[in-house]
Amino acid sequence: MAGLTGLFLRGSTYYMRVVLPLDHPHRAERPTGRIVISLGSRSYREAISKGTAKRAEILADSVTAPKTAATTRLTIKPGSSAPLSLRDLHLRWQAAKHTSDDSSRACLRAINLFAEFSGKVKLAQINRDMGDKFRSWRQKQPTSSKTARDRFVWLKSLLNYACDDLELIPKNPWRGLDIKAYTESPRQPWSEDSLTKLFCHPIWRDRFRH
Repeated sequence: MAGLTGLFLRGSTYYMRVVLPLDHPHRAERPTGRIVISLGSRSYREAISKGTAKRAEILADSVTAPKTAATTRLTIKPGSSAPLSLRDLHLRWQAAKHTSDDSSRACLRAINLFAEFSGKVKLAQINRDMGDKFRSWRQKQPTSSKTARDRFVWLKSLLNYACDDLELIPKNPWRGLDIKAYTESPRQPWSEDSLTKLFCHPIWRDRFRH
């Protein structure tokens, strides 16, 4: 069976990647000029069938769409879309993943911390060196290692979304970077002297009861 352009396997499920023509009515909504959809199938044969139909359906829009002034404005050059900030990305992630309010606020706190460290950088400007320096800076702040790690993980999740779901970046530049969380004040076992003092107390020695 012949292959199908744009068909690929992610995990155990087949996906379809379609490159949109410049005159496609939804081109402006896709900064990469591509649409990636799940075919919901683990079977290669079924994925070929579904993918062929879905590809034809998507590309048909550019043929049937009327050439009005509105659609003419969508014939933009690849890469000319305004670069996304992390806040822009957060809004798309929130809508796509239907996140809870708590998760959304936690992610925004992480974005604000990163902006405090790096200034107003765009998604395309974020690289591995920046991630490593932010990690070092975060661990020097007066907070627990768990909190520092949580903030760092939220930002990595956004970058994963930009890479895996939207394909806005070729890879997550922070993949493999992490902050180790550890117990800040581990509980120490009771010493023999402390146990002696405890059980010599009248409440234990005299079997006092309230």
